[in-house]
Amino acid sequence: GGELASFCYDISTYYIAAYYKLNHSAVPVHDPATIYYLLHPEKFKSRDVRVDVETHGKITRGQSVADWTGQTKGKINCKVLLEVDAKAFHKFFVSTIAVKDQIHATRPSKRPRLVKEDSDLPPVGSCKGPHTCCNPPVKPGQGVVRVGVGVIIVQEGRPGHVLVSRRKGSHGAGKVQLPGGHLEMYESWEDCAIREVEEETAIKLKKVVFAAVTDDPMPEEEKHYITVFMIGSCTADQEPQTMEPEKCDGWFWAPWGQVFHIPALDLRNLSVLKRKF
Repeated sequence: GGELASFCYDISTYYIAAYYKLNHSAVPVHDPATIYYLLHPEKFKSRDVRVDVETHGKITRGQSVADWTGQTKGKINCKVLLEVDAKAFHKFFVSTIAVKDQIHATRPSKRPRLVKEDSDLPPVGSCKGPHTCCNPPVKPGQGVVRVGVGVIIVQEGRPGHVLVSRRKGSHGAGKVQLPGGHLEMYESWEDCAIREVEEETAIKLKKVVFAAVTDDPMPEEEKHYITVFMIGSCTADQEPQTMEPEKCDGWFWAPWGQVFHIPALDLRNLSVLKRKF
């Protein structure tokens, strides 16, 4: 690689070694991820929560504390990034370095190397912390099956219509989708549906009931979902707001009879819902 690639290799070697010596099995990439979010927010999944910084504790001073359940009743003041499209981030990170090095390819490098290219790293640590500390590397065939919740919203005074939007971003861009998202730990299907709908559309559901469940393996994307569909109703005075403009082009009411004929509909096993309704 060029001068910048060599520099990144050198400092990364020290950085990774430091975490391995502390018995971590994974290494966070804080600053590059922050810059990547500013450039491509659509590549991330996030959640708006209340975050405070501990300033008085002896052990926890300086620690950021997120109120995930709303128990402090504090005003939401922070967007916490939860997931990133790792493949897209890696491609962007490497290509950015390559482009920079290509621009300065004719400039001789005078920077001394910090490490030898064949330097060995310490053994990978064996993290004993929670799964959120160092997620173990996923081997082929050992991926996690995730649970998604999709919500069919019906509105009083608007019979035969459901709320949909068209996706933005890398995953499923241009496809029509229902409101919904990932089921969180210890969360009920009903609570997940209510939370996701309010986060994405600002609509407060009045009643939520189970509709159907589908098995959605996606080997081409190296993903596998179990999708739970719920039906929720809302009052006639509520209209959807686009709370996450980086993820969709806006919400609109579509006739239920026409939903299954939308070419770009992002529902995998339509037959289950067709039979259900």
